[in-house]
Amino acid sequence: LGAKRRVDPIAVYYSSPSLIFSSAVSGPKCIIALKPFNRQLRYLGLQGQIIHREQLLSGALKKRGIRVLGLPMVQCVSDREAVLLREFVAAGGLLIADYRPGIADVHGRLFAQEELPKLFGLRWQRDVLLPEGKGMLRIKDGLDRALRLDGAEARGEKDGVPVLTVNKLGKGMAVCLNTPLTTQIYHDLLAEHGITSDVKFEGKKG
Repeated sequence: LGAKRRVDPIAVYYSSPSLIFSSAVSGPKCIIALKPFNRQLRYLGLQGQIIHREQLLSGALKKRGIRVLGLPMVQCVSDREAVLLREFVAAGGLLIADYRPGIADVHGRLFAQEELPKLFGLRWQRDVLLPEGKGMLRIKDGLDRALRLDGAEARGEKDGVPVLTVNKLGKGMAVCLNTPLTTQIYHDLLAEHGITSDVKFEGKKG
């Protein structure tokens, strides 16, 4: 009766602008991308929390002692959000994003947000991302073929396209997954950042 619920220093970011943006373009949807980030944490025996945009802007990462922040399909970001996320990484935080982080600003204007892609050390090749007359390139077989390195290090490639990238800044790093998130990937990234669970992980499947 007196037990307290343990919450690990891990959070997943919920972005309303990204939710609206992803519903209007082709490709994975923000609301769907939230699920694997939370599900894989549970598989590892870890308990995270959800942080909303307003909470981020009010300093929730520092107040709550967050060490790892997931960005599921966070494609639309304001300059202020980008600055706070950069400060988070520089101070030692681990930022884990999946497809196309910060490819648009908070109003959904493509390529108008420069700071978050710079934080990840990435860019997107325009003629590949936006094939003439076809709308935004679909992510096929879990791979965004428009992704290009712009300072980040690739940890694995498929068909010449990076599938996992790392960009270090200060004491932390920003990781982008150009592949579906699996339990193994989550486990390895968290362990590299010094976060482990009481549950022994042996499997390799997501």
